[in-house]
Amino acid sequence: MSLLARAEARWRQIEADVPAQAFRLHRRLLTRQIRLVEDRALVPPDLRVLDPRAVERRLASGRPVLRDLHVPGVPVARVAAEMLAFLGELAWGGAGEAARKIARALESGTLDLASVCAASLARDESAGRALASERGLDLHLLWMAAEMVTAPIANALQERLLTEGDEGVREAVALWSRGTCPACGNWPALAEFFFGERLHRCAYCAAAWRIESRGCTYCGEHGEHFRTIAIDRGHPGKRLEVCRRCGGYLKTIDVASPAPFPLLAIEDFATADLDRAAGAHGFRRPALRTD
Repeated sequence: MSLLARAEARWRQIEADVPAQAFRLHRRLLTRQIRLVEDRALVPPDLRVLDPRAVERRLASGRPVLRDLHVPGVPVARVAAEMLAFLGELAWGGAGEAARKIARALESGTLDLASVCAASLARDESAGRALASERGLDLHLLWMAAEMVTAPIANALQERLLTEGDEGVREAVALWSRGTCPACGNWPALAEFFFGERLHRCAYCAAAWRIESRGCTYCGEHGEHFRTIAIDRGHPGKRLEVCRRCGGYLKTIDVASPAPFPLLAIEDFATADLDRAAGAHGFRRPALRTD
């Protein structure tokens, strides 16, 4: 079954449980991204940008593999066209003039596409914020549109460098003990419980990694300040891990199999009720780390 067919099946399951307007926008954005992924339209022809020993050294030093990585061969013209298309979808979905303003800045060259994509791939929100504020642009919309076009590249890179890596790389990934993604340094969107294993899933590149501790993903707390809560007793497979020490939260779900990229975004969207519940009680996701 194709990714798009699987997405359609999952959307039918959740459509009645999510806000209609948000659902329509999510579906349009992700459908466009899925088509990009299926035809590999944005992926450079050669993903061998680091040898396995360099990957191991980065992981051993605590440095995400894709951080500040030069990726040659990115089809810039296609990336620009797709970014404008995603901004068009966001304008349709309610962002209106704010999204069109970003599009005009890109088309005129006032906003440098390469800088935007570099900030996105590096998960450098401060660089993205600077690019947006200097031009009076909406950071949230700029970051979202950039993610839609750069995430397929990041996913292909992490699969090539980590998932398909040699035994030494796989061992280095297994030793990664941070809450941030070993590929790009992002926080997880959620954790999937699969055959008793707790798999953190990156919100950006969809990498999967395990942390031995069952404590807080963000600060490591596993004592009295850390709790796992089932928000809806009718759905015990959906839970929140909350930490009163750092104020962070993580969504966790039971799955029959890990969600592939980019379908993980559907599971993140389908559990937005957990985000709302966490926010209502003062919990939040920490800012991205760039150390």
